[in-house]
Amino acid sequence: MVGRHAPFKITESSRLVWLELYLELLKDMDADAKSVESYWNYLNSFSTWMVNTPD
Repeated sequence: MVGRHAPFKITESSRLVWLELYLELLKDMDADAKSVESYWNYLNSFSTWMVNTPD
């Protein structure tokens, strides 16, 4: 995934915006809280790997 996203400039601030948007989607998911929390933790970790440009 890092290679696939390499052509795009991804900053820490854009990562946070992406997470905020994803958080809205997670609120609407029909899933138990533990699953949502687990997925959120994955997204948070994954998104840090995608940052490739300083703010």
